[in-house]
Amino acid sequence: MVIRLVLWACWLACAPTSTGGADATPAAPAKIPRIAAAEARAHVSKTCAVELIVRSSRHLAGPRLWILNSCKNYRDPNNLAIVIWEDSRQAFKAHKILDPVQYYRGKKIRVTGRINLYQERPQIEVEKPTQIEILKPNDSKPEAAAEPAGPDAKPAPADP
Repeated sequence: MVIRLVLWACWLACAPTSTGGADATPAAPAKIPRIAAAEARAHVSKTCAVELIVRSSRHLAGPRLWILNSCKNYRDPNNLAIVIWEDSRQAFKAHKILDPVQYYRGKKIRVTGRINLYQERPQIEVEKPTQIEILKPNDSKPEAAAEPAGPDAKPAPADP
């Protein structure tokens, strides 16, 4: 009897909540906001795609990690630190990134991950190199929040 109850509880927990049957459309995943590094503090505990230029970077042998900073001075209140732990080193090596400090320094990147605070400073811990995308220097800035369109809204003119 207990086993039946456990199985029934598991089935309920895993059962789809949609009543639309097999042809029901799954819910669309939430869009990940794109932000600038200076905005990271306002997005703590959220997953974001953050665009930045790696202005300083270093390897810390004691805790065995690599840090990529959006500001030259890591103490700058607008700095966002990208942290790569030693545990993730094999994943980076598999992508031919032997030294993340040298590889990313000076490059414009987009990092996707959850923003958290460490010693009151925003950071993203990266586990795999696919979370970091290298951008071209002239790639667009993060998308600005769109104004809600009202009934009198006019479409934006097309770029020439």
